[in-house]
Amino acid sequence: MRAVFKKSSQFILILAISFGWIFSSWPQVWNNPSFPPKIEQARAAAPAGVIVGWPGTEASIPSGWSRITDFDGFFLKSVPNNSTNPGTATSTATTHTHTSPAHNHTQDAHSHTSNTASGVPSATVAKHTAGGDSLLSTGVHTHTVPNSSSDTATNQTTAATLSSTSNDPPYREVIWIQSNGTADIPDTVIGFFNSASLPAGWTAVSPGKFLKGAVAASDPGADGGADSHAHTSSHNQTQDANGHTSANSGTDTSANDLGTSNPANSAAAHSHSITWATTVATNQAADGNVNTASYLPPYYALVGVQNTSGAPDLPENIIAVWRGDLASIPTDWVLADGTNGTPNLLDRFVMSTSTANLGNTGGSQGHSHTVSSAHTHTQDSHTHGLTLEDPSLTAQKRTNQTGGPGGANAAHTHSATSAGTTATNQNATITVDNTSDTRPPFAEVAFIQYKPPAAVYSVSITSSGVIEYGFVELSTASSTVGNGYTQTAQNDGNTAEKLNVKSSDATVGTGWTLASTIGTNQFKHEFSTTTGSRWDVMPDSATYVTADPSVAVSGTATFDFRLTVPSVSTDYQQKSITITVQAVAP
Repeated sequence: MRAVFKKSSQFILILAISFGWIFSSWPQVWNNPSFPPKIEQARAAAPAGVIVGWPGTEASIPSGWSRITDFDGFFLKSVPNNSTNPGTATSTATTHTHTSPAHNHTQDAHSHTSNTASGVPSATVAKHTAGGDSLLSTGVHTHTVPNSSSDTATNQTTAATLSSTSNDPPYREVIWIQSNGTADIPDTVIGFFNSASLPAGWTAVSPGKFLKGAVAASDPGADGGADSHAHTSSHNQTQDANGHTSANSGTDTSANDLGTSNPANSAAAHSHSITWATTVATNQAADGNVNTASYLPPYYALVGVQNTSGAPDLPENIIAVWRGDLASIPTDWVLADGTNGTPNLLDRFVMSTSTANLGNTGGSQGHSHTVSSAHTHTQDSHTHGLTLEDPSLTAQKRTNQTGGPGGANAAHTHSATSAGTTATNQNATITVDNTSDTRPPFAEVAFIQYKPPAAVYSVSITSSGVIEYGFVELSTASSTVGNGYTQTAQNDGNTAEKLNVKSSDATVGTGWTLASTIGTNQFKHEFSTTTGSRWDVMPDSATYVTADPSVAVSGTATFDFRLTVPSVSTDYQQKSITITVQAVAP
């Protein structure tokens, strides 16, 4: 452009106004003022198949999202490696127990005292021949029964049965919902974040808890589960059957028959051998508790975050769930396997935590319990029956005559009962095995993290980039509206951006200074994005002024400019002005 100033008319022609632009990407040296790129950006819609937790009712699930009924009642666990697709392993176990190896109780050695054996002997007959035969009854008599000997202590072996206990760790119920690819992120949904610096509009929730799918066809219920538990133990010991031995009974006292018509006879003094009856084996029950054990499944601690602002944007680095093939994970999302700046969640459940415990790992697939003290069984009190066997003795004959035959003392028995033993306790300690898998019911999924590329803010001029104002009188304004020099700027970046604009001072010959008002060698330059309906002043050459606060990717903004020349100019040479359009984060 060229300018020729005719002093008599005091006209000036701005021959060249060059139109420039700034585009940015990271890293970038930013000019006055500094505009660092936004580190965490957002996208509006969640890709199809992305899964998050919904704490509300089923009836209130937002449009574009649907309940995954396959996940009802389930916790979610990551795939074990980056080559295993989700859904290849599930567990439906809701409870667990443990086995207890067999253990012994020592049945105490013991003895019994005995009662006196007494009563009429059975079928006893004595006879003599002097003066004729006669039947005699052996007299009623008793025997002293000695105490039993001690039996031998024995071991009794059995295994304890332990109660079943829930597998659930501490949990919060949600409905697992999946995007159809057209919906924004709903308000109140829950995801996870791997940073103590949470995205704007998202709040930490449910520390110390795992997320669990609500019961089928139900809305989320109350929190539940526990990080520790115990089991009760109940079992029987069989008390061994046992018997005893003892010495023969004591000798009875001779009993005389003092009949008046016959010579006197007496049953012979005698003793009996003793047989002790065997007791019947009995069961002895015992109950108890094993020690409480802390148990959580293998976990990685992330901050559970909830959208509390209603913002529809998807924060960078948020972690959600994917159940499709790993090869079909959406663009800008990556498997959380410890690569690409992600946490390694492989083969783990995710536990919500406070920012202080972020990144902690723990838990195990199985666990055991200790037992702090022995338990006892009560050995039953019992008695034994006794039998005094046939002594097979011959009676003595006592007669006034000599030479008479002796009488026969009939065989007979006695019965008796032993005294009972005192009940005693038997102590033993059980052990508990390590259960191989006590993880809660789970579905295997992929945890994926949103990792969009670095934000690029870029703008280009799609019009000519040249403005000609022509000849302009001092203190007079000229604009581009309607003269064919309206300019267009386009967003060439990968995210929405803000467009700013500034003007330089006028150069060539005596320079003109840009200002908000005109004066000697001082001009005013304005812009409009509304085809002249509103004009905004560019106050000085160092200040950017916002032209459009948000231009979508590939979107455009139109610019018109208005120049007011100085009221006094030292010279009348052509002037050159550069206008700069800048793209920055909104």
